[in-house]
Amino acid sequence: MGDGMTDSLAVQLRARHSLLMTTELEAVALELFAARGFDAVTVEEIASKARISVRTFYRYFTAKEAVLQVQLDRRCEAL
Repeated sequence: MGDGMTDSLAVQLRARHSLLMTTELEAVALELFAARGFDAVTVEEIASKARISVRTFYRYFTAKEAVLQVQLDRRCEAL
């Protein structure tokens, strides 16, 4: 167990899962922010709508503000 090819695939799968989770959380958060305003939305509400725990949210983002930072970073990269 643990040859380079298997480890590489496992790392790739974890990275893909992380990207998918980040993208999903971002979409949920942005939808809530647009509907109710940034200040009116809590991390608990984002997590609930995404059907994850608050603890899981914090694995991907340090705070709800970080969701917006990811959006800004992506737009800057696109430019």
